[in-house]
Amino acid sequence: MTFSDITRSFPAERATIGRLEELLRSGSWGSRTFDHLVADTQPTSEASLALILEQLAAGGVLRHAYRIYSHGSPKPIDEVNTWSDIPDEIHDSHTGSLAKVELDDVKVIYSAR
Repeated sequence: MTFSDITRSFPAERATIGRLEELLRSGSWGSRTFDHLVADTQPTSEASLALILEQLAAGGVLRHAYRIYSHGSPKPIDEVNTWSDIPDEIHDSHTGSLAKVELDDVKVIYSAR
């Protein structure tokens, strides 16, 4: 799927898609959370942005993963590729304890391929 194809599917997000494409072409993408991408692209609809990102991931332009953070901390513990790979509990190397994984501890991360 190309950016043109996605723009045809989401014409109201033309500017958002342009900003995504510019970020990818600039080489400054790195790894970004959905919240970072909302701030960077200023979509008219967050739901549309989520669908656009999933199409880019399905098309091989982006990779998405689930990053598990230490509870209440910005420090990541682990990263898994699918939702079903997220464990119920995980060893938190930052605290040295076994921690229950809460929904708030998991963020979707998008990175360029």
